[in-house]
Amino acid sequence: QLWCAAFDPDGELIATCGTERVVRIWQHNGKEWVCVAALEDAQRKTIRCVSWDPTGSALAASSFDGTTVLWVKVPASESESLLTSFELRCVLEGHENEVKCVAWSNADGGELIATCSRDKSIWLWKVTDLALTGEVECLEVLYGHAQDVKYVAWHPCVNVLASASYDNTVRIWKEDDDGDWYCAETLEGHSSTVWCVQFDKSGSRMASCSDDRSVIVWGEDENGGWTMQEKIQTSHTRTIFSIAWSHLSDILFTCGGDNRICLYARSDSETHSFKEVHVEDEAHELDVNCVALSRKSPLLVSVDDGGCLSTWRIVQSTT
Repeated sequence: QLWCAAFDPDGELIATCGTERVVRIWQHNGKEWVCVAALEDAQRKTIRCVSWDPTGSALAASSFDGTTVLWVKVPASESESLLTSFELRCVLEGHENEVKCVAWSNADGGELIATCSRDKSIWLWKVTDLALTGEVECLEVLYGHAQDVKYVAWHPCVNVLASASYDNTVRIWKEDDDGDWYCAETLEGHSSTVWCVQFDKSGSRMASCSDDRSVIVWGEDENGGWTMQEKIQTSHTRTIFSIAWSHLSDILFTCGGDNRICLYARSDSETHSFKEVHVEDEAHELDVNCVALSRKSPLLVSVDDGGCLSTWRIVQSTT
């Protein structure tokens, strides 16, 4: 079973993780994606999430054993262009239960890491000289969600954090003038577990997906608050597990427990309207747990309960 996949910032590597407790790194050799590294023996249970830092030089992996492991990339020599090495640099411990997600901050180049857990908490970590010393300290532990926190995502331009939870809400976290973090907003609109939330490239919108089989697009107002712009009733027949927002065009992808991948495009005739324009009914033979997009090329990666990794090329219609 594969739980998560993530392209590195350059779109040259894909990291995947799952129940085998190994993070695999994939690279394209000109014909196909091949596994060039296996990061193992660091975590004792299922690895739930992988996340690249904004520079692509480090990778974080969160696990059901309550830990998050930070790996640092070691540059390969010219003669080993398809061999990528990583060193284990740091293990983050503190959560009482499974760590469901890990995410690096974007605005400051990855100085902060957020982790979230079944223990209903979000931990914020400060990273200092990771490549040299591996120094990471816990800045703050955030409470507010009433149930498991499924997902965390950082705003692309400022240090604002969004979290999604089993309590059916999305929460927005900000830092005050004294350096303390607080819940600035609780967004309600889903009627069941919110599995994932993602910002668009500008950070002015978010999209969340849920067990209620809907997608909500949220917009930021001039005062920094968030309101629901639209609720998309999708053709998914089971839980939507993951959502991805393209950095190349205004399109969204979702995947779920019905083996489907769905694509949504923004209508030119309506300011905020998204329309479901394509449904891949049997994208996988089993539940599709994650979809992720490259920031540099029209490529999508998806992974499923059977341990299958698929890559897709996005071809936009001219009609």
